[in-house]
Amino acid sequence: MQRLFGYAAGDALICRVADALNDVFPGEACRIGGDEFVVICCPVTQEKFEQQVEALRAALVRHQVDAAIGSFWQSLVEDLPAFLREADDRMYREKERQKRAARPSV
Repeated sequence: MQRLFGYAAGDALICRVADALNDVFPGEACRIGGDEFVVICCPVTQEKFEQQVEALRAALVRHQVDAAIGSFWQSLVEDLPAFLREADDRMYREKERQKRAARPSV
């Protein structure tokens, strides 16, 4: 994005993502690098978690952000690095689905 629109545009986009995250997960989101954020909710039921993920999708739309979400729920996390890798893998799979959906059909 920075090559096309400059650092100010990239910074503004990151701020919009942070605003959307704070709408749904106030004070719980952490920026872990570049344009990636993580939210770890403990304890939360799977139903509540899924509701929050859908609320985040809606908040991103309200803040005019197109982003992939790598959501993953477990009742008990014993291996945090493996848990985060799974969420990251899911985010990349969602990015690929979004790319395929955006391609025009021939």
